[in-house]
Amino acid sequence: MATRLSDLERKKIKRLYNKGLSILNISYELNRNKNTIKKYVKEMGLVREIPDLTEQV
Repeated sequence: MATRLSDLERKKIKRLYNKGLSILNISYELNRNKNTIKKYVKEMGLVREIPDLTEQV
């Protein structure tokens, strides 16, 4: 069984996700499974803002 994520890893996930990195890139960065990262992103309730591009035409 794999070890749980440390508080430091959780903070790093939050920072990298908010910075715009994909779940796959975060998993490479932390050397963790992408499903583990996805689980913690969902648990922490992290949501990305979708930019409104209609005004940029």
